[in-house]
Amino acid sequence: MNELAHHPEPPTALICATDYIALKVIHCAWQNGLRVPADLSVIGFDDITEASEAHPPLTTIRQPMEKMAEKAVNLLLQQIQDQQEIDQVQYKMAPVLVERETTKRMN
Repeated sequence: MNELAHHPEPPTALICATDYIALKVIHCAWQNGLRVPADLSVIGFDDITEASEAHPPLTTIRQPMEKMAEKAVNLLLQQIQDQQEIDQVQYKMAPVLVERETTKRMN
């Protein structure tokens, strides 16, 4: 972020792999004189507790953790009950965009 802040054409938005990284990016942007979201929009991923408590509150993508855990437990119980391994399975679960204050809308 330090290098990006001083680049001749700095980014106007960043999508971070985790909320922790996004929160560090926001702090580093502030240290470099950038305002979030006026100068830089930031989105995280996970929706950790700190995301809603940050200043400004972090826009993030929430994963359906309860549904994911429920599917995993059900597969494990089925495997134990049937006493055989389950073939590889794949489930698609939609994440949710949690809009807070680190992004600005473009018209």
